[in-house]
Amino acid sequence: MFQFNVLQWLTLILVGLIMVGAAGPFTARAVAVHLTVSTAAGAAVSGGSVTAAAAELAVVDSLLAAGDFAGAEARASALCDTAGDDPVYGWQAHQRLGVALLRAGRPAEALPHLEIAVIQAMDDPVGHQNLAAALMALDRRGRALAELQEAAALAPANAAIRLDLGQALLRFRFFAEALPELLAADRLCGECLQAARALATYHLEAGSAAEAVHYLERVMAAQPAREVRLALASAQLAAERPQATVQLLTALPEDELTATEYRLLLRADRVLGRSERARSWAQRTGAPDTFPREITTDALFWAVVAELCQLGGFRPEALRAIDTAIALAPDNAVYRVNRAAVLQQLGRLDEAAREIERARAIDPDVVTDSR
Repeated sequence: MFQFNVLQWLTLILVGLIMVGAAGPFTARAVAVHLTVSTAAGAAVSGGSVTAAAAELAVVDSLLAAGDFAGAEARASALCDTAGDDPVYGWQAHQRLGVALLRAGRPAEALPHLEIAVIQAMDDPVGHQNLAAALMALDRRGRALAELQEAAALAPANAAIRLDLGQALLRFRFFAEALPELLAADRLCGECLQAARALATYHLEAGSAAEAVHYLERVMAAQPAREVRLALASAQLAAERPQATVQLLTALPEDELTATEYRLLLRADRVLGRSERARSWAQRTGAPDTFPREITTDALFWAVVAELCQLGGFRPEALRAIDTAIALAPDNAVYRVNRAAVLQQLGRLDEAAREIERARAIDPDVVTDSR
């Protein structure tokens, strides 16, 4: 029996990489600023006399929607110069300028304009939301959270704002407060993809892998991207559903698997007590080009392959795999003890005894009574 014990060698893949940016003030949806105009402005527009300021705001919005942040900044800056003090259009001009700067990656410059917009239009929830985005980018977390809470209080039925608030609370590890916001956002947006991503992140970080699987399956159904598949496979394994992990990953051609996917499959097979895949991999140790580069240099991976081969009775393959592990980590005493176990099973007792001595020379404590 192998003495090697795998100690959390594969960390659960958090899906923050695919969740960050799924919603929030930096998305086109939230940054396309709400045109919360006053009653007077609404009357003017309805009367057909569209002002030059209103027309210019529409141009800025079009530039923002097109991703032309430099153009939007220039037009909004000019509008701030000409209409910045206007009670109807001034705060909107500053808000557009702040959003353009924020989208261009300049939150410090955006901040004063977004603050002006909030001061002049305290009841505009998206103003608070965009201000929170700038504050988050500047790592001013406490005030950012307060602005999002104010935005949510002003617009409790706004799914995007509730989602941003939930994600901010999650980022700050306020799990109990984050979940109701994320669930509310999910309900308000009609179980949209962004909310499913955020809820998957929440459950992964809260240690509820089974719940995360539910939301990741929703994401996978709508967006079967490679990173989503990887996150779902990891969550299934953490939720003690190794067969589901195998089914998901073996749907891909093996020559397209990444190193992480190889490790997930190996981990799942180890839980299931299956050795056939490990055996086939061990048979290909002489063809390293058939594996991802990270696998060919991963001694621990090959030690686990050897363990599975040994447990399945595939002793020649176990020897090839453990030899590969030792070639990569020659000073690992545990690997050498494992090699001795394989040699004993093969009847090569003298070689096994020499391997035990090598292991003892590396670490006298790793071998207690192996003779």
